[in-house]
Amino acid sequence: MIGFSNRKIVVRYLSNIVLKFFLVFLFILFLIIFGNQIFLVINQSLKQGLFASEMFPLILMKALRDTPFLISLSFSLSIIYALNKLYKSSEMFILINAGLSEMKLVKILSPLIFLLFLVVLILTISIVPSINYKIDLIKQEAKLRPDYIFFQEGVFQNFSETNITFFSPNIIFSDGESSQTLQNIFLHDQDNNKIILAESGTKDIDRIEGRVFLNLFDGNIYENLDLESNKSPLITNFKKFKLKIFDQKNLKSEHTSPQSESKTILNILYSKENKDNQELLYRISIPLSLMLMSVISVFISRTNPRSKRNYSLGFGLLMYIGYYNMIIYFKQAETFATVDNLLNFIALHGLFICFILFLMFARTNLIKKI
Repeated sequence: MIGFSNRKIVVRYLSNIVLKFFLVFLFILFLIIFGNQIFLVINQSLKQGLFASEMFPLILMKALRDTPFLISLSFSLSIIYALNKLYKSSEMFILINAGLSEMKLVKILSPLIFLLFLVVLILTISIVPSINYKIDLIKQEAKLRPDYIFFQEGVFQNFSETNITFFSPNIIFSDGESSQTLQNIFLHDQDNNKIILAESGTKDIDRIEGRVFLNLFDGNIYENLDLESNKSPLITNFKKFKLKIFDQKNLKSEHTSPQSESKTILNILYSKENKDNQELLYRISIPLSLMLMSVISVFISRTNPRSKRNYSLGFGLLMYIGYYNMIIYFKQAETFATVDNLLNFIALHGLFICFILFLMFARTNLIKKI
């Protein structure tokens, strides 16, 4: 049996090695998610009307949004990997012979499990919804901007911020429709009472400052228009003329009500909508999955030091991904009653609790036979 003083050493040693691998897995997985978000945000920036000043905060917030999932997965993998190494070096078999069973190992790791459970719970309940809300604000501001990203051929478009009306009967697209060359342009500047006609033009977007210009070529500017008088308008010829049609600093957004993923926990608790009920159960499911998968990881990490094949890490990865996908599935399921959502929640986590009980029962019988 392990003495009290030796037990403290074992607890510290096992906790440190699991924590070390946890930080390694978390760092690697975060870099993968962060890199993926860089690609997605940059790829969609033109379609969503994002400026450069918005892109990095959006990338970072989207990566941080997945932190609860990354923590849960990283901790499960770290337990399996750390214990695998101890089994391979026969250190775990020495501890097992000294009376350290899987359940005692779970008890040793329980402070670390409980700490990460609280961290993930706080993230899913409070911090992640706030991040989702900020992401929604950025996307809504982009959607509320005028249609300067893609001018429409043969359609009068109004830019309310600058009171400019635009029309072009012929637009040529290039570079995968991200660039537009405008021909036979008509512009009416209502604030300055001007009409501008140009043979051609191109967009010029300053994504850092959030401003949009039109570069106009070979045209005329008609000023001092007054239909009631007989005065001729002032006509100015130009070879090149740059006109600002949008400035992000002057943008005034009208934000819609937040989605379930962005609502505070109090709003969800007082809500009677089915989607909000599913969101509440989802936020509870992520930290609960960390706790259950941590226990399962302890059991499936056992390996034979003489065996060259070890599939426990891959098995744990597939099990957690399957677990998480089932959580997402029930979150998005088209159920129409709170009872249905609650039954799905109980059935899903109850299945993994039963699996833990099966592993405990099978391992206990195996030890008795030996």
